[in-house]
Amino acid sequence: MRTMTLIAASALALLAAPSHAAATITFTTGVGSLPTTIGAPDFSQTFGVGAANGTPFVAGPGETVSGTVNLYNGDVSGQAVGPVNKTDNFLSILNGSYEISFAGGKRAITFLIGGLDAYNTVVLNFVGGGAQTLNGRQIIGLSNVGAPTNSGESGLVRYDFAPSDPALSSIVFSSSQAAFEIDDIAAAV
Repeated sequence: MRTMTLIAASALALLAAPSHAAATITFTTGVGSLPTTIGAPDFSQTFGVGAANGTPFVAGPGETVSGTVNLYNGDVSGQAVGPVNKTDNFLSILNGSYEISFAGGKRAITFLIGGLDAYNTVVLNFVGGGAQTLNGRQIIGLSNVGAPTNSGESGLVRYDFAPSDPALSSIVFSSSQAAFEIDDIAAAV
């Protein structure tokens, strides 16, 4: 298991981040559950259990979906590669997007990813305006230079935002192909 931590002052500057987005990105491969270090999350989404592969996801309060966004309970070639060690449902974004809006803003967010691809995108929107877009391996704090289209990283991603910077107002997960798989999202103030 490897853990990579990048301080935003250097990592996000390389990613053309807005100057106010001082975040720490932590990625741990092969993790199948949420860490206790996030504290008491005041938002969580686990996508439940028992859905048949390919079941369309229905957005709840504060959530928005567009395109093809489905639930899976196992890997399906060309459609979904779930996070490691998962036995319940996960979300697969197949040429579409899934957005979560947070009332009051969040200072930390974690989520599990399945097989990471170059066409996966995370957009971090901040309270008061401004956004940060991360594509492919940038989502886990790495460079896309020389990376394969289907790099396949799977594990736990965590973004921490400094108290002096704007809080996270929403996060958008999207994929322009098949697919971006996510699960066990948790956020805290």
